[in-house]
Amino acid sequence: MMTGETADGLISPGDGQPAMDQDCYQTTSRWLARSGPSPREARLAMALDAALRRPARVLELGAGFGGFAVAAAQLGHSVVAVERSPARADFAKGQAGGAHGFGSGSIVVRQASFFDVDLDGTFDAVVCWNSFGCWPAAFDVPLLRRIRHWLGAGGFGLIDVFDPDWWSGMDRWKTTRDGMREHIRWRSGPDRIEIAYEFPGPAGQGAAEVVRCVSRNDARRLADSADLVCRSGPTDRRRGTYLLTVAPAR
Repeated sequence: MMTGETADGLISPGDGQPAMDQDCYQTTSRWLARSGPSPREARLAMALDAALRRPARVLELGAGFGGFAVAAAQLGHSVVAVERSPARADFAKGQAGGAHGFGSGSIVVRQASFFDVDLDGTFDAVVCWNSFGCWPAAFDVPLLRRIRHWLGAGGFGLIDVFDPDWWSGMDRWKTTRDGMREHIRWRSGPDRIEIAYEFPGPAGQGAAEVVRCVSRNDARRLADSADLVCRSGPTDRRRGTYLLTVAPAR
């Protein structure tokens, strides 16, 4: 066991940060990494661009491989992309330095935890795709308070939240993408998804992670505790998430 690692394989920095399944992120990176934006990342960037209506300063929390950051920069925005996984951050840095034609846009990738990263200035938008709930519940409000701190005047946050009503019907669901199998188990009390990944090749190769689901009522209470107002959109029936929009209450 590595220093700072818990018995279940989670990184426990011991400095007030949440334990997160870094081994899973590192292991799945070799199968999921792709250059350029995915169709969904391109759609998200276009939706954000329409909401901002001008070149803006955007903070992405949990940047993954940098696809959304590339798409947003191509639309003229200045993106600061924060990613905790070293493998994913390195890939994102490669994309930021690649020939993607950013025009007036730009990307800066920071390999860090967004629970303690030190950032200059404020942002017109803060986005967090596909990662809210990947840490213990006690860190939800602290993160939302950080988002409020980072937002400038008139700024807003967009957060993907896993919907428990959708995922509760997906117990024992299986799928395959890019040759990697995913097995889903639903657990209640607290509501969460256990995802096991199985890779092509010799038996025994795989990884696993746990993601919490948050109801709309609970999301509203979390936002209230962070002095944010919020509204939630409909559930994406392909992904089982809903979009939570937040803004400073005053």
